[in-house]
Amino acid sequence: MGSSLERLKQPEKAIEAYHKALELHPNYPRVWVNLGVTYQDMGDYKKSAQCFLSALSLNPKAVHLWRYLKTMFNAENKPDLASLAEKKDINLFRDKFYIVSRENLPTPAKTITK
Repeated sequence: MGSSLERLKQPEKAIEAYHKALELHPNYPRVWVNLGVTYQDMGDYKKSAQCFLSALSLNPKAVHLWRYLKTMFNAENKPDLASLAEKKDINLFRDKFYIVSRENLPTPAKTITK
């Protein structure tokens, strides 16, 4: 539902749908990715990065997400963060972003507003 709303240019409603999905399945990486894409499209790069990094924390084998991060950081003119993304080490971002893991899955509202 969130993806459909995003394609209909209704990002706020898409975010609500993703929140509902996370309430049901907070450990589902694809929801975090889609939420990150929505925030990126809205220009909220910090929330986008948090979502991408959270998805990586839940699915570390998703190497394509590192490219998403690098592209997003380059678009935001943050070459230092883009170069960190090339290292593919989530721990390099823990002091810069709140990242969820399977051990600390918060409510969606807390995750993206912190």
